[in-house]
Amino acid sequence: MGKFGKAVLVVVVLIGAYFGAQQAGLIGSNIPRILELDAKYGIGGSRLAPATLQETQEYEKELLAIGSPGSELERDIIAIKIEGVKMQQGMLGFAQQRKKVDVMNPDCAAAGPVRGALQQARDAIAHAKAALEKRKLISSAQGFEYITSGDFESSLNSSIAVLESQATMLEKLC
Repeated sequence: MGKFGKAVLVVVVLIGAYFGAQQAGLIGSNIPRILELDAKYGIGGSRLAPATLQETQEYEKELLAIGSPGSELERDIIAIKIEGVKMQQGMLGFAQQRKKVDVMNPDCAAAGPVRGALQQARDAIAHAKAALEKRKLISSAQGFEYITSGDFESSLNSSIAVLESQATMLEKLC
């Protein structure tokens, strides 16, 4: 192989390494930005989403502002986080509507608190299940071990069970 052949081989190897590193999220990665957002909002093993509605909205907006994910892993992590935010928003909405429910004299109108709480619970359940499905796409992710751990799945399944129980109770009121 002559000098030209060796040069072409080196260029091909470098291009392959570059694209491989890019796919692995090592180059052009948004992972540091995502981790920075997590730190800002206290997201981690003990907290999967911000606690208040305003914080969830701000966190979601900032996640979406990250732009095009540099890798499939980034896309999956952002998608899981968005589902977690939507689940939290549903749970917060459920809590607000649930406080308005009078079990002795339930308002079962379409726009009433029973139907509102029920819809919020169903939304939260759907987003929790979607997060669990999307989580299956990730086997490991440095910095996001709380997503790939069994605790993540266990927490979401517990939330789903509680919300389903509450939804069943609300359905029986009407």
